[in-house]
Amino acid sequence: MQDCEAIAEIVMSFGAFEPLFADNEKDKAALWTLRRRVGGSGKIALHL
Repeated sequence: MQDCEAIAEIVMSFGAFEPLFADNEKDKAALWTLRRRVGGSGKIALHL
C-alpha cells in the first residue's frame, strides 16, 4: 500500500484528483465498474 500512496502523491502533484483505493473485493468491483463507465463515455465523446 505504501507504493500506491507514493504514486498517488506524485499524480496529485500533477493535478490529478485524489485516487480511490479498494479495501475489499466488493469495493474493487465497484471501482472497476466505474472505471469502465467513465472510459466508455470518453470513447463516445471522441466520436461526436
